Amino acid sequence: YIISLGWSANGKTILFSSDRAGAHTLWRIPISGGTPERLPAVSDNASDPVFARTKRRLAYSNFYEDTNIWRMETSTGRIEKVISSTQYDSSPQYSPDGARVAFRSSRSGFHEIWLADSNGGGDRQLTHFSGGLTGTPRWSPDGRSVVCDSRPKGQPDIFVIDVESGGVRQITSAPSEDVVPSWSRDGNWVYFASN
Repeated sequence: YIISLGWSANGKTILFSSDRAGAHTLWRIPISGGTPERLPAVSDNASDPVFARTKRRLAYSNFYEDTNIWRMETSTGRIEKVISSTQYDSSPQYSPDGARVAFRSSRSGFHEIWLADSNGGGDRQLTHFSGGLTGTPRWSPDGRSVVCDSRPKGQPDIFVIDVESGGVRQITSAPSEDVVPSWSRDGNWVYFASN
């Protein structure tokens, strides 16, 4: 996932911010093409690279997100933080019995699907794609599986994960963008958006 681009001072290289190795860092590639190379000594969460035209200086932005999952008691309006880390935690969905929460988190260095109990404890990583964006976790009606979208090879596809074994089954593979899955009420179908 690329979030910003810039030119080198000599105009022979393109600089960009990408999460191709986990967190967003700065990379460079010659304008003639080739294999991207990570810029050394630049921290994670870097974007918006720009070189000074007259001096050998690089400026860039450093960003941090600490997105957490909160719960509101609808009868009282009481709000509390339930799932948190120093990284990006989002997209929660309760299991059908309300005992667990599936959510997306970047706490492993990659966006993956995690599970926790309904109070935020006992968290464990469910997917291990280790690259690309993984998200939109949705529980099957029987609570045995979670469907999600992921991009382990760059193209978004739909995957079903067995909650107990961690087994992964890819259910789409067409050269299209298949995202945002959801189960039918009877659990026999998975619906998703596609171009």
